[in-house]
Amino acid sequence: MHTLPTLRATTAPDEKGGDYYGPHGFQEMRGYPVRVGTTDAAKNAEDAARLWRVSEELTGVR
Repeated sequence: MHTLPTLRATTAPDEKGGDYYGPHGFQEMRGYPVRVGTTDAAKNAEDAARLWRVSEELTGVR
């Protein structure tokens, strides 16, 4: 059931860029996927750019 949030995010007709999906159960541990909240850290553009840059360096893929 861990793949359901990913499938929902990539196939849902109402999905918007930047949305996050997770299980709808207690502490988002179980249940069918629903749109869930995010943290400020998840929206940090500087961290995202650094992660992308390091990923390119480590994989050699641009």
